[in-house]
Amino acid sequence: MGQSSWGSMGAAGGGADALQEILRTRYEQAFRNREQKMRAERDTRDAEHQRFAREQALENSKYLNEQRQSATEAREATAARQRERDGYLDGIVKDPTAFNAMTPAQRVVALGKYGIGNVGVHDLEQPDEHNAHATGERDEKFDAWRRQYDYQNANPRPVRLRGARVAGADDPTLPRGSQAYAVQIASKHGSDYNAALAEAQQYISGQQDHPNLSPQKFLGAIKAAMARPAGAGRSPDDDLVAQVLGGGSATSTSNTGQQQPKGADPGRERQLR
Repeated sequence: MGQSSWGSMGAAGGGADALQEILRTRYEQAFRNREQKMRAERDTRDAEHQRFAREQALENSKYLNEQRQSATEAREATAARQRERDGYLDGIVKDPTAFNAMTPAQRVVALGKYGIGNVGVHDLEQPDEHNAHATGERDEKFDAWRRQYDYQNANPRPVRLRGARVAGADDPTLPRGSQAYAVQIASKHGSDYNAALAEAQQYISGQQDHPNLSPQKFLGAIKAAMARPAGAGRSPDDDLVAQVLGGGSATSTSNTGQQQPKGADPGRERQLR
């Protein structure tokens, strides 16, 4: 290889080193620029944080000062009112002439202006005023009681008995229609109480017109209607029974002479009511 070849290679090697140096220089410059930029941004953020902290501290200090000022003013106002109240009360104690010249209501209002509200009219009255006031109230109460007493004696309330009904009112536990039907059953069956009891039970279980009908009272009415001395003939009550039933005997017959069946007849009871 000749001298010219070595020279060419040396020139090429020198150019590569120069290029590498340029790249390294540019990289370092870019790195320094980035570091400076980041440092500047960090300094800006720190300055902003410090400014915000100072402003916040100022606001807090201002708020605390305002609170302290408000508390101080409130204490001073309370103390002033207390001094004024104490001075007014001391004046009343030293010279109560003006206070005594007021009416009891005016005294209550005057004391209320100074925060004294736990007293009433009677507490501020003079003995003679209180006696006159109390006497008037007692007289008014006694007059009202006497008027009420006289009115109650002149207009007494009617005596009301427990369970009593208005005169002429129907008994819901034994209505008139059921009473008449009990008489009809007794008349129909004569002395056959078992047959009468069967028909009464059928009527009680099937009727809906009297929801408060008492089975005991209904059966008692049948027993009372069937109670007749043995061997007794036709009594005047038989005519009444026949009249209630619309005429005829206790056991009526049709035109053919056949006896009517013995059974409960709620429809008949409705006609009798």
